[in-house]
Amino acid sequence: MKKYYLFFFLLICTEINFSQWTVDHFSDNPFNNNYFSYISVVDSSTVWVVGSTFYARNNILRRNALGNWDSISTNGISDSLLINCIVAKDELNAWVTDGAFFGQRGNAHIYRTTNGGLNWFVQVNTGGQFGGFNGISFSKINPAYGYAWSNPPDSNGTPLKIYKTSNSGANWQVYSYTVDPRFIGTQNSICVTDSMHAWFGLYNTTGMYDYHKILYTTDGGTNFQISHLAYQGYYVNSIEFKQNNQFGIAATDDQYDYLSKSNNGGASWQSVFYESLGNSIKIISIPNTNVWYAATGSQEAGKRMYKSTDNGMNWNAMLFPDSLFIKLTFMDYSSYGNKVYLYAVERNGKIFRLVDNVEVIGINSISTEIPKLYSLSQNYPNPFNPLTKIRFSLPHAGNVRLTVFDALGKEIKLLVNENLQAGIYETDLDAANIPSGVYFYRIEADGYTETKKMILLK
Repeated sequence: MKKYYLFFFLLICTEINFSQWTVDHFSDNPFNNNYFSYISVVDSSTVWVVGSTFYARNNILRRNALGNWDSISTNGISDSLLINCIVAKDELNAWVTDGAFFGQRGNAHIYRTTNGGLNWFVQVNTGGQFGGFNGISFSKINPAYGYAWSNPPDSNGTPLKIYKTSNSGANWQVYSYTVDPRFIGTQNSICVTDSMHAWFGLYNTTGMYDYHKILYTTDGGTNFQISHLAYQGYYVNSIEFKQNNQFGIAATDDQYDYLSKSNNGGASWQSVFYESLGNSIKIISIPNTNVWYAATGSQEAGKRMYKSTDNGMNWNAMLFPDSLFIKLTFMDYSSYGNKVYLYAVERNGKIFRLVDNVEVIGINSISTEIPKLYSLSQNYPNPFNPLTKIRFSLPHAGNVRLTVFDALGKEIKLLVNENLQAGIYETDLDAANIPSGVYFYRIEADGYTETKKMILLK
């Protein structure tokens, strides 16, 4: 009898040590339940979702700071097509796209609201009698840049349309690219890391007789290329690349036990066996960590949500609410410091939430406050041996370069070289392999340059 008590105690302790997904929203009125298709997470509490109900073809909800979900007006959005995607900048600014509804297609739109959904206006329409948007996405690192894409408005085999913004969605530049007539876009299969890099999953409409394909650009839309995965099938369900634009993971339909990985920006791919993960409908990489999350379309308990803490080498199933009716459709996140806020939606009206702790590597966002001026703080401690921290502030988003050099002006360490959002950041310098002496560190960001001195004593 004591053994059973001991086992029960250990089981409880084991579960408490794990972060757990919980149901954050659900209406038990079957007429008000949503078929949720997409979710956009702004921060820990502000979240937008789109779906449809028994009464409404298009329905939008937004989570407020109190954790309540408010119904948002669709005033200005045509009801002839189905909203299939949403991205939001804050509680006032959001964009939605529309596409097919029960066979109706053509002249798809990008709509925008600047007043929290009180009304929406058209920014883009594709024209034509066919097609429909497959998705819209902004860079998590620098949200000034985003891409949206639609299937060919003038039937398969004609150019599909790719739209890019470089000014936070104020304007969109259109590109055209013709793919094999058998291929169109996969819904919600898009990854945007910065102004230059975006990947789009394709869908083989004719069956299993060609390899999975991905459309991508590495020069901001000037040129597009097609890469082939190792297996034949229909859909490329999800694509995600790390912020270095080199390492990425793709999930493909019809080969449910495989993920494909790329180490060269998507030019080539290798497939790796992972049970159930080929059915992932969304894969997420958390910046400045080795942590990944994957939400699958499986209805089988224990196979809906996975996490990797070693850059996608190994995956473990996460604790998740159990129900025979749960089928996830999308997932999104925001991160702050070592905390990640994830939300997932499913087709039977539930919204799930997880707050998870992760180990941050390198640069770390330490405040959501937007500073008024650029600044570079004195490292601390100083003198140091061998670890020290460097903090800097950015009033505007942009590329940041932070370097360490010796007294002769020779660069000895590159600490930061990436696009960052406005905010306050901190990064570590490990000087274990550097001799004692006087060194300097310099920040360069949007014309701003500042240099400070530090002393390494061993």
